[in-house]
Amino acid sequence: MFRREASASVRRHGLLGAQVGEFDVDPHVLTRGGAAVEGLGTELRAQAARGEFDTAAMTSVFGLIGSDFMALASTVTSTHYDQVAYVGVDLVNLGAALSRAAGSYVDTDAEGAQRLNLATSIPEQRV
Repeated sequence: MFRREASASVRRHGLLGAQVGEFDVDPHVLTRGGAAVEGLGTELRAQAARGEFDTAAMTSVFGLIGSDFMALASTVTSTHYDQVAYVGVDLVNLGAALSRAAGSYVDTDAEGAQRLNLATSIPEQRV
């Protein structure tokens, strides 16, 4: 668990509440959350691909008379599923960013601990 001081900008704008000056970060939660969000995004993209409008299959239902409706329905459906796919891509990117953030916290903590250990170590005395 990492504890960081909230930035002056965050405190000034009240993004963390009036009295909050610190926040806790658990890299394991970020990693698990990132993986879950990535998985959700991948599934959403797959669902969007499966939902595409099949114009050939609908020709037999609507015939030539319904071709205008079919064209419009195809466009609307395609646009909808494109937007769903874009949300899926954004979720995948968000999940990857959460995982990278977790790695950054771990790396920064390890580096800080190493520097602290070096700064506080007692040099060997020679006789």
